Amino acid sequence: MNSKKGVSQYIAWILLVGLAIALGAIMFAWTRGFATQQVDDLESRTDNVMCDNVAFEISGACQNSQTLNMNLTNTNNLRIEKIKIIFLDLYGNSETKDKIIELSTGDALRISVLKQGTLASARVTPVTIKENKEIICQRQSILLENIIQC
Repeated sequence: MNSKKGVSQYIAWILLVGLAIALGAIMFAWTRGFATQQVDDLESRTDNVMCDNVAFEISGACQNSQTLNMNLTNTNNLRIEKIKIIFLDLYGNSETKDKIIELSTGDALRISVLKQGTLASARVTPVTIKENKEIICQRQSILLENIIQC
């Protein structure tokens, strides 16, 4: 009878070690995937060399109850593929919108972006693309304050 107890203890230890190895492998795979995603996100936010060649101007910005309207002009060498806009309303609530645009060097474009309520401010950030990855140029962003009514 002692031999049956000894065999079952070995099986229990083998199962316990197997479970520990399986959990370790799952955690390793998850951690590696998470780290890779974070590195890709960080690379998309910081490409200083490219962002030095991205610049734009905003003129004629005004808002109504449903849209923010503005004129964008690309003033540097790289094409702007998208803009990210962070809206801040009068009550301190924020909302982020992406607007796909195609703004080549020297081109101007009038855009309207849907929003809700009256804005206290809006931060507009240009985005360019390098090797199918978005490069978000935070340093080149423009803050619009005291936006007039259209």
